[in-house]
Amino acid sequence: NLPGISRGGSIGLHVEWDHSFGPMPITLLGRLRRNIDSDLGTQADLRLSAGVFQSGRFAAGVFTQAIWGNAKSAAAYYGITPQQSVASGLAAFQPGSGWLNTSVGLLWSVDLAPKWVVVGSVEGRRVSNDLADSPLVQRRWNNYISAGVAYRF
Repeated sequence: NLPGISRGGSIGLHVEWDHSFGPMPITLLGRLRRNIDSDLGTQADLRLSAGVFQSGRFAAGVFTQAIWGNAKSAAAYYGITPQQSVASGLAAFQPGSGWLNTSVGLLWSVDLAPKWVVVGSVEGRRVSNDLADSPLVQRRWNNYISAGVAYRF
């Protein structure tokens, strides 16, 4: 008896710094984004990635990331209002702003052509201590696998 979160978009700022330490490429990026639906709040994240292997058209790296959310963002994904508590039988939970989760993972890419690349990642994500008490959190750690195709401009 809980409403879902609809698909949407966000607007914001993406800042990235790329550097190489010897043969190892390093990327540090920060993002600040506000959901177009203002009830879903604002998030910021910081990500550090390092290339650890490259052979021909294949490259792989490791990364770590932390995501912070304001109170609206945390409540949209982890909160239970008193009304939702009555309807669902779950305990009410009203989170504040803070760290939402942290993650570590592996990422990879394969160049298909000069402008086309296949990308993917395997990631383990841990919900923050403050949000782990939400009745919506079933596990502290979750795993994700993603893959896609990208075009370089």
